[in-house]
Amino acid sequence: MRDFRLLVLTLALNAGLAVAAVYVFSQPVAVTWTTFEPAVVRTNTRLHKRTLVKTTNVYQRVPGEKFTWHQVETPDYKAYITNLRAVSCPEETIRDIILAEINKLFAARVKAIRPPNRQNQYWKTLRPFGRKEDFEFQRTSRALEKEKTALLKELLGTDPNKEAQKEMGHFDYWERMYDFLSEDKREKAREVQDRFQELNQEIWQRNAGGPLEEEDQKELNRLQKEQLAEMAKFLAPQEMEEYELRSSQTASQLRHDLDGFEPSPEEFRDIFRIKKMREDDLSWNNHDPEDKAMNDRRQKAQLETDKEIKTLLGDDRYKEYERAKAYEYKELVRLTERQGLPKEAAVAVFDMKKTVEEQASKLRSNKLLTPEQRNETLKAVRVETEKAVSEALGEKAYKKYKDRNGWWISNLASGN
Repeated sequence: MRDFRLLVLTLALNAGLAVAAVYVFSQPVAVTWTTFEPAVVRTNTRLHKRTLVKTTNVYQRVPGEKFTWHQVETPDYKAYITNLRAVSCPEETIRDIILAEINKLFAARVKAIRPPNRQNQYWKTLRPFGRKEDFEFQRTSRALEKEKTALLKELLGTDPNKEAQKEMGHFDYWERMYDFLSEDKREKAREVQDRFQELNQEIWQRNAGGPLEEEDQKELNRLQKEQLAEMAKFLAPQEMEEYELRSSQTASQLRHDLDGFEPSPEEFRDIFRIKKMREDDLSWNNHDPEDKAMNDRRQKAQLETDKEIKTLLGDDRYKEYERAKAYEYKELVRLTERQGLPKEAAVAVFDMKKTVEEQASKLRSNKLLTPEQRNETLKAVRVETEKAVSEALGEKAYKKYKDRNGWWISNLASGN
């Protein structure tokens, strides 16, 4: 009897709970919601931000009410993100929505400053640096790109465009080039370099890509030193050297000179340091053929530099270093690479050229030979040289080499 009364009591309690649940869930649910009155847009020509009057209301969600997008959408980007998160919108989707909005906003701003299209005047020579208005557009659009990146970082904490590039396997040029710097210093270095690059472009644009006037060259030299001085204000000495190894004019010229030498990182760094100590005297930017004192300083600096580099590398490696700087050798290396030949083929032909030309010079100055004997001997040297070079390069590569850079082989038979 007691068990029966307990069962009835339990059933009554459950029924009461069910009724209470129906009552609670049938009531409207109050949700705090941020909404905005119709926007009064004030445009700032520099930042193009929008200022809005914000109000806070309580949105009553009634069961069965249809959700509409205007309940969360607002021109205020920060509030837009807040509203999207309030309805549990995925962060990735929020990022895509805001990125699309920002891209659209800045695309309109770039379009507004773009110079009008001009007719393709095919009969006129194009200026290497374009019109002045093109230059101004490039400068302004770079500033807009910086502003857009800063806004995206402020809203989302990162630059989605940059993250998307990483996801596709693309790496930011600055991160790859200056990965030895912290992000903060990398951004400072970029700001300085961009600023001085614009100043340099103004000089080149003024000269239309042609030879620089003496005053303009001096101005470029001055700007280069000022840029390095700006960098030195926030870069440690070791960081400064790393920066110059990647971006200085001395390092750039050295990379060109050593094409084909294949230096190790340590060799490049040591040669750079030697040249860096005398870069002012070695630079051709200040070269004046009529300035004897300057030419004497340059010649002395070059001799001292070569001596130190030879001591650093040793005789055999220094011979490779000297060979790599020769234009004829660089051309040979390019040819052999295109033809899939080993580097040794380029070395063999280059060394052969030097040896054979020395022999031909001795034959021409040999007074014991008659003119006829001299000419016949030189012809024989030319025939043997053609055969040896052809064997080293292969018939196809030899033909290309002879047509472009093999003039010296034909000259071997010359009596002069």
